[in-house]
Amino acid sequence: MRHLISLTRQGYVTKPDYATYRNQTSQFDWAYIEEAELVQRVANKGHAFYGVVFSNHGDWTEIGRWRSALHISLLALDFDSGKTNPYEAINQAMWCNLPLVFAYRTYSHTESHPRFRMVFEAKPGFVSKADKKALQLLNKFYANAADKQALSPIQRWQGSIDGLIYARLRY
Repeated sequence: MRHLISLTRQGYVTKPDYATYRNQTSQFDWAYIEEAELVQRVANKGHAFYGVVFSNHGDWTEIGRWRSALHISLLALDFDSGKTNPYEAINQAMWCNLPLVFAYRTYSHTESHPRFRMVFEAKPGFVSKADKKALQLLNKFYANAADKQALSPIQRWQGSIDGLIYARLRY
């Protein structure tokens, strides 16, 4: 399976500082990418991604704005509280047949304070407010445990290094 997303050209071995994060916008390209490669680049090689592509990709001031969001492939939930067990969350998704593509630990993860991200397959097509509603419903499924500041289909997500917890495809 392939996904049409926006992906950075390079990975980051540590969590980018604010200045790097701000400059990262010019590093995004459209990527029609095989799922196995996507998982490796995001969860294990530190590439940042958007689950959408933007209409004016050459105009970096438009990246991450609703008005230029063109096509969606992925939705993500961010679990930062440290109170959600990633393996239980993954099992719940599998039990309920949710379209979980992969899950990975973030740079801020520790064993005593687990922080992770779950990436779900979206219904491919034009980005709409229905995608935001889908994220809100996914969050409700997880008893509102996901970061409420990051419930946007056009959110930028930072990858991780050797952070893969789960992938629906085996490599």
